[in-house]
Amino acid sequence: MQSPSSQTVKVPQLRAIVSRPISGSSRGLHETLLFTGEGIFPLLGLEGDAEGLRLGPALELTGSEPALAKMDSAEHAVYDRHSGKTVVAVSGGLVALEGSSCEWLAGDGNREAYKRDAVGRQAGIGTPTRVAAGRAGLIYLADDRTHLRQMDAALAVTSLTHASSTNPLVGLAYSGSIGGLVYTIGRKQLGKLLPLRAIETIAGSTDSSASLDGPAAAARFCDIRDLASDACGNVFILDGVLLRVLRADLSVATLGAPGVQHAPNRLTVLPDGRIAFYQYGYFSGVVQVVRLPPPGTAGLCGGDAGAGGHLDGLVADLDRLLGNADGTSDVAVLVGDCAFPAHRCILAARCPYFKQLFAGGFADSAAPEVTLEDAGDPDAFAAILRHLYTGRTDHLQQGCELLRPVAVLADRLLLAALSAHAQRQLLAAVTPASVAAELVWAEEARLEWLLARLEAYFAAHVQEVARQAPGSVDELLAGCSQPGLLKRLLLLQGGVPEVE
Repeated sequence: MQSPSSQTVKVPQLRAIVSRPISGSSRGLHETLLFTGEGIFPLLGLEGDAEGLRLGPALELTGSEPALAKMDSAEHAVYDRHSGKTVVAVSGGLVALEGSSCEWLAGDGNREAYKRDAVGRQAGIGTPTRVAAGRAGLIYLADDRTHLRQMDAALAVTSLTHASSTNPLVGLAYSGSIGGLVYTIGRKQLGKLLPLRAIETIAGSTDSSASLDGPAAAARFCDIRDLASDACGNVFILDGVLLRVLRADLSVATLGAPGVQHAPNRLTVLPDGRIAFYQYGYFSGVVQVVRLPPPGTAGLCGGDAGAGGHLDGLVADLDRLLGNADGTSDVAVLVGDCAFPAHRCILAARCPYFKQLFAGGFADSAAPEVTLEDAGDPDAFAAILRHLYTGRTDHLQQGCELLRPVAVLADRLLLAALSAHAQRQLLAAVTPASVAAELVWAEEARLEWLLARLEAYFAAHVQEVARQAPGSVDELLAGCSQPGLLKRLLLLQGGVPEVE
């Protein structure tokens, strides 16, 4: 059943909303949980049944006492695909929720060792007001809205940067398409976390007085209240009463004020692409779930489809079909712990690998689930799946951290053009300081086209490599798994005579 364009339910003392996969589901189904001051409740009726939007029975939580004691005062929550757990921000730390079981992850729970970097319970955490899940188990947190920190898969908590009290961190959102963590700088700017803990302002200005769309450098915000990202890597921005979006090409567009009532101060994106707006902490709070009507969703997955950035016609329909695949799919593609609902006819028509798989003669040809063994990063498959449905590559441009895994997985799936696109973007970004690492990786990945061009780049810039990144030569020597790469590099420099 198609869900309504807007649904509303009253939820007292609402603190956070998160969606997570339903355990044991073979169709990639999800459940949405509401964290309140009175417990954690599943949100029912999202499919548009006659009873409407409502709360299900509260979860009967089990686990350690310190974790249980904090769950009624959750600040924010995010599902971490790497661990398969929901990470909940509470005063003094982070808690994991798996099924109905809670366990304490990090922080001492009492704020006495505030801002201390350490592992697990030895770390000092204040009140993390926002959390976001990155790659490889990284959890980012806005601690007391002034310190940006991260917790890795080994539960090590590290401080990254801090903000002033006049420019608080009011929102975090992770986007692989944009290239990492996007966060607010006060209420009028957006920043991005770069490698080696560097930061940059990517949109907005402290002196803006109006909300303006356009390229990131020209975009302006007035009152950013929250951020949330979707499966395509778009970052949605609650800017006052306006819903806006930051796309992979770093353009900002206003999607409108979609009839949202009750002055929400937070939002989250549901797995089917709908937006849930809500009020944090109100005694008589309201959740409003909104489906963006066309053309509102049309511009979400690109920046090269007309002046307004909107997808038109068939491409827009297929993009929406992918975003709402739970109810129409006939196959689930399993990558690691993630299930991707999809459609056999589209996969077979667009991907030679799946065409061969579904043609018959294979054990998986008619199975409701197909497992991609050793496929690597689920985010990479999500990016490839989006390309299969829409034909677009704007989410895979220079600087996107998914380019490496996409290049490898696309090659494995016999998507030569997409793999070549990713390799070209990687080559365009290479520098004397990075070429050694790229060479080692390209050799391990057996991407011959990229490897040959990286070798030529290295030969042409060897003096700059030695001057700018002398340690990278040691990295190259240590990382080469085969002597062939070193021999070819030496031959290009004329250092070893060719043997006939």
